[in-house]
Amino acid sequence: MGKRFRYDAFISYRHCQPDNEIAKQLQKKLENFRLPKAITDKIGKVRPLRIFRDETELTVADDLSDAISTAIWESKYLICVCSPSYLESVWCMKEIDAFLRFNDRKHILLVLADGEPVTSFPEVLLYEEVFQMGPDGHPQKYRQYKEPLAADCRGDSPRERKAKTDNAVIRLVSGIMGISYDELSQRHRKEEYNRTRNRVLVVFGVLLAIIAVCVFFLARISRQKVQISRQQEELQAHKDEIEAQKNTIQQKYEDSIAGISENLLRDGKRKDAVYAARSVLPDNKTDGYSDSALKALSGALGIYEFPDLVVSDDSIQFPCAISNYNVSPFGGYIAVLGLDQNRFVMDVSSGKMLLRYQDTQYADCVFDGDRGVVFQRDNENYKYLDFASGTETDLGLGDVKLISDPLGNGYASITDDEIVIFRGPEALCRLDVRGESLPDTVKIRSFAYVFFSIDGNEACIIISDYDSGTTYVYSADLKNGSVQNRFTDRSGIIDCCTDGKTMLSLKSGSQTSVILCAKDLATGKEVLSSKYNVAMIPSGFAVFGDDIVYYTQNKIYIYDLNFGLKKTIDTDTELSAYIFTPEGIAIFDTQDGCYLIRNGECRFFDPDMDDTNLILSKEFADGTLFLSTTGSNQIDTFSYRETDYLKPYADTPVSFSIRNKLDDPEIPALEDKVMKKEKEFSRNMIYEVIMCENADYAAFQLWDGEVCVYSRLTGDRVKTLYPADGYVWSFYYDASCGNYYIGTENSVEVFDSEFRSIGSISGCSLSGYDGATGHPVVTHRRGDDLDYYLVMPVSYEELISLADDLLSGYEPSQRVREKYGLS
Repeated sequence: MGKRFRYDAFISYRHCQPDNEIAKQLQKKLENFRLPKAITDKIGKVRPLRIFRDETELTVADDLSDAISTAIWESKYLICVCSPSYLESVWCMKEIDAFLRFNDRKHILLVLADGEPVTSFPEVLLYEEVFQMGPDGHPQKYRQYKEPLAADCRGDSPRERKAKTDNAVIRLVSGIMGISYDELSQRHRKEEYNRTRNRVLVVFGVLLAIIAVCVFFLARISRQKVQISRQQEELQAHKDEIEAQKNTIQQKYEDSIAGISENLLRDGKRKDAVYAARSVLPDNKTDGYSDSALKALSGALGIYEFPDLVVSDDSIQFPCAISNYNVSPFGGYIAVLGLDQNRFVMDVSSGKMLLRYQDTQYADCVFDGDRGVVFQRDNENYKYLDFASGTETDLGLGDVKLISDPLGNGYASITDDEIVIFRGPEALCRLDVRGESLPDTVKIRSFAYVFFSIDGNEACIIISDYDSGTTYVYSADLKNGSVQNRFTDRSGIIDCCTDGKTMLSLKSGSQTSVILCAKDLATGKEVLSSKYNVAMIPSGFAVFGDDIVYYTQNKIYIYDLNFGLKKTIDTDTELSAYIFTPEGIAIFDTQDGCYLIRNGECRFFDPDMDDTNLILSKEFADGTLFLSTTGSNQIDTFSYRETDYLKPYADTPVSFSIRNKLDDPEIPALEDKVMKKEKEFSRNMIYEVIMCENADYAAFQLWDGEVCVYSRLTGDRVKTLYPADGYVWSFYYDASCGNYYIGTENSVEVFDSEFRSIGSISGCSLSGYDGATGHPVVTHRRGDDLDYYLVMPVSYEELISLADDLLSGYEPSQRVREKYGLS
C-alpha cells in the first residue's frame, strides 16, 4: 500500500445484533486469513491484512470523531455490514460519505447481515450516474440502478451466520487483494481439502496404533477378567458421577430461574414471573423437575394469595416517559401521550402497539368502549380505529371536544353548533344546538356534557348557562336517534351529574349551605338532601344505580336515592377525583389508593407503593387499578387477588390432636429408631417432634431451624426442609388428594404425595381440617379479625395448565430478558 493507507479495510457497521457479531467475526478472520500456497507462489508473500473496527482500534482517551475520520482516510477499502438497522444509523451513512470523498465506490465492499438488499443497502451504492445521448443529441446524466455484489452472511442462528462468514471472507479478500474470486476460492478449498486429508491420515495412523495396542492388550484382558470387571464398574461409576453432575448443574440452573421468577414477581412483573418459572418445567410431571421452579410458578399464579389482598399484576412498558394516559372502560387498551409528544395505543393483553403517531396539538383521544378508539393525527380529521378489523374511518370531525362514556356505551363530539353521539364510526343521534334558540351567552363547548345511561339505551345531554343560572336537559334515545328537551331548570344549579336515570345536582341552600337534589328523569320526582354547611361543600358527588355518593376531603357518604344514609367511610388520605366505571364509582385519594363503591358497599384498593414515588395519574377499569409515577415509562396494575384454591370457610374446623413427648410414648420410641440411622445430628439437637395427622410420618424440628421428615415405620429420612417463618407447629395429610401440609406460626408449606413442593401460603397458620372433605383449614389475620379459609388441592398438571392459559404465546420483552438475565 501507499504511505497513505495504514489499513487494508475499514469495517462500517451498526452496533446491534447481528451486525456487531458479524463485524467482529469478519475482522478476526480477515486478519488471520492466510493465502493458499499456490497463490503466494504466484504473487509472492503478502503480509496479513490490517482491518480497522472502532471497538478494537480506539482507546478511551481517543477523540472518536477525529479517529474514525483518520481511519477512513487511511483505509484502502470500506466494508459495509448492511441491514435495515444499518440504514437507520446516521453515523454509518456519514462513514460512507466520508470514504467516497477520497475513494472510488468500487473500493466499497458490501456484506449483507440481515434483511433484503433493497431494504439494507445504502441508496448511494445502488445507483450510479451515467451519461447517455438524449433526444436532442446532447449527453444527459441519468441515475442507473446497479445492485452491487455483496457477501451474504444472513442466518437464523449464530452458527449459520458464522458458517457463511467464511465464504464472505474469501470474497472480501479477493476484492481487497485483486485476486480472482474463483481462483482464490478454488485454491482455498483445495488447501482445506489437503489439510483435512492430512488430518484424516494422522487420525487413521493413530487409530491403527490404537488398534495395535488394543490387540496387544486383549490378550492380557482375557486373562484379567476380574480387573476388567472392576474397571467397568469404575467406568460406570464415573458415568454416573458425570450424569449426577449434569443433573446438579441442570437443577441449579432451574433453581436460579426460580429465583429470577421470584424477583420478577417482587418487581410487579407477574406475567414475566409465570413465564420464567414455566420455561424450566416439563409439560408432564416427571422426576426431573425443580421443586423451586414449581413453587415459584405457584406463587406467580397467585394460587395461595388471600382474596382480600391487593397485589401487583404487571408493569406495562412504553418507549417513552409518560405525560398522561387513559384506559378503555373494560381495561383492554391504553392510550398514552409521552413527554416526547408521541401518542401510543396499546392492546394490554398482547402488548401490541396498535397506534403510534405525533400529537403536538394535544388532541383528544377517547375510547369507544373496548371496540375502538377516536384519535387525531396532526393536521388531520379525527379518525376511528376499529380494534377488531384494524380499519381506520375518517369521521369528518376537526376542531371538536370529545367525551367518552366511561361505561363503554359510546362517545360524543361537541361544538358550539351541535352535539353528536356516536357508537363505532356511525352517528346515533345529534342535537342542533343553535336550532334550540339558546341565549348567545351559553358556552356550548365549555359547559355541555353528555351522560350515558347504565344500560346504554339512552343518553342525557346537559347544557349549563352559569351566567343566568339556567340548566337545559335533553334526552337522547340511542335506539331511534331522537333527541327531545326534557326540562329546563332555572334554580341556579352549581354542578350536576347523572347516570341516565337519576340526575344529581348541587344547589345553593343559603349563604352558608348547599343542598343536593336527586331527580328521577322518568317521573320528574325530586328528593332533597339535608342542607350541608359550606364547610362541607363536597370534593365530589355522583349517582350510580341505587347509590348517591357525596365526599369531602376525608369522608365518603353513601346514600340511597331518598338520601337515606347507607354508610360513612373515614379516609386516612385526602380524596381527590372520581370516575364512573362499569364496576361502580371509583374515588381516588391523593396518594395511591382507590375506593370502589357499588350497591352501598365500598372496597379499598391500597397498592402500598413506595411513598417516595410521586403518583402522576390513576385509572380504574375491569377491577384493576392503573398507576403511573412521574417521569416513569411504565404503568403498574393492581387488583384484588381472586383464587379458587383458598375459599372463605364459615364452619368450625376439626382441631388437630396435640401429641408431645411427655404424653405420647411413641415419640421417644420413634426418636430411638431415627437416631440408630441418623448420622448428621445428635439427639440433643432435636427441638420438637411433630407427628403427622392421618399419615405415618413425623417432622423432627432441630434447634437450628432445619426440619427433617421421617417415616414412622422405618425411621428413614424422606425430606429436609428449611422453613423461613419460624418453627413447625402442625403437620397434616389430606387423604382426599395426597397432599401434605406443614405449618409454622406464619406460613404453611404444601407438598404432594412424594413430598415435592407445590407452594407456600404466607400470613397464616394451620388451624384444623374440614370434617366433610378432609381439606385443611388455615387461619388468616386481617387487622383485628381472624378469617378461616379452606385450602383446596392443586396438582402439577393444573398449575401447568393455568400457566399455559395465562401466557398463551406471551414472550417477555427484550428489556426484561436483559435486565433479569432471562435467556
